[in-house]
Amino acid sequence: MGRPGLQLHRKMRRLARELDATAPGHGTLLARGALELLWDGGYECGDPYLGEAADVEARADWAGQAGVLCTALVNAGGKSCAGFIEEGGSSWWPDGEPGTFRIHDLFDHAPDYVKRRLDREEERRQRGQTISAIRAEAGRKGAAVTNSKRAATGRQTIDHLPSGNRQPDDNASTKVSTPAPAPAPAPAQERNALSADAGAPPTIESKVLPLLQVQEPTSPDPAEVVFEYWKKTMHKNGATRFSPSRRRKVLARLKNWKVADLCKAIDGCAGDSWHMEERQNDLELICRDDEHVEKFIGYADNPRPGRPSPKNGATHLQLDPSLKTEPSRRKFL
Repeated sequence: MGRPGLQLHRKMRRLARELDATAPGHGTLLARGALELLWDGGYECGDPYLGEAADVEARADWAGQAGVLCTALVNAGGKSCAGFIEEGGSSWWPDGEPGTFRIHDLFDHAPDYVKRRLDREEERRQRGQTISAIRAEAGRKGAAVTNSKRAATGRQTIDHLPSGNRQPDDNASTKVSTPAPAPAPAPAQERNALSADAGAPPTIESKVLPLLQVQEPTSPDPAEVVFEYWKKTMHKNGATRFSPSRRRKVLARLKNWKVADLCKAIDGCAGDSWHMEERQNDLELICRDDEHVEKFIGYADNPRPGRPSPKNGATHLQLDPSLKTEPSRRKFL
């Protein structure tokens, strides 16, 4: 059978049961509404950060007792799993500030338009552009197109008027013939002129050799090496881009890990049937943080029970048909 969706997931049922104590008979409704409001806000701004507990409940439009909703969202995963949100300083978000919260794994389950928006925003920051500058440039281009269309429409109207009704055109009063351009100097004359100015005519070698000079090959970019290995291992096509978000994650991990370590983590992810079947194998997920890299390296060294051993990435990956399930229809877990 297929994996349970949001409504039947254990975290959803735990959250609904906690909130049912506040409003008996309405726990599921409150849980579903709070999650939708939290996720919609994250999708709109492209940021999983929520703020303090009061900010979390304000975004979810919570009208119950203060702190109840935030605590229920954190504890929805139980002892061994993260909840729907995670607190800074915890094992799920060790770099965060204690007392602040963020949505757990927002971009792993976000729609594609949210990921594209995040990539465009990152590219804009790297170019040093601001939103106001982009809008101003778009306004100038639109005004130029509109003015050109108006000018063309006005000229067509004048051309269709009878000759007696036309107004004199100052620009068309007198046409002055443009003199023909002077002929280009012969090659011998050009060489003589250069010789007179520079002292000696340039030779053919001096002109061609700079164009034939080839720069020394540079060392490969470690992040590009990791990206190309991931593409080959996961059988990605040529249209797969090394997006700014993927590059940012890889560069962050290369501060503490070697290229070989990240490639081994990619092998571990490719050898795990659940991550491959659920398509949880993006490079951004593998390099999200040091804990994820360490986890996937562990999968490569010691595959989880019931999962094939990784051999050269996903090239030799063969899944037992009895382990396959139907595609998940969940929106966010």
